[in-house]
Amino acid sequence: MFHITPNAARYLKRALSRVEEPDNACFRLKVGQKGPDVTLDQTRPGDQFVEHEGDVVLTLEPSVAEQLAQRTLDYDEPKSRLVLTKVR
Repeated sequence: MFHITPNAARYLKRALSRVEEPDNACFRLKVGQKGPDVTLDQTRPGDQFVEHEGDVVLTLEPSVAEQLAQRTLDYDEPKSRLVLTKVR
């Protein structure tokens, strides 16, 4: 199962608070060559999603969720970036 740390969820929620349109915006997680790639999007039917404080902050296509099943998304504050790590 894919996991997200509270620190990453707070970071995504703060970033979404700066987005004006659309009202139901969230981030979509994909895996790029250099690690996690997060883009602004909306949920789609069949997506898996992560909520924080009642709002959807992150969505994943089922194939991506399966690919990241044993991973955790965290926010590295000193480097100001999201990182994927293996579930421990």
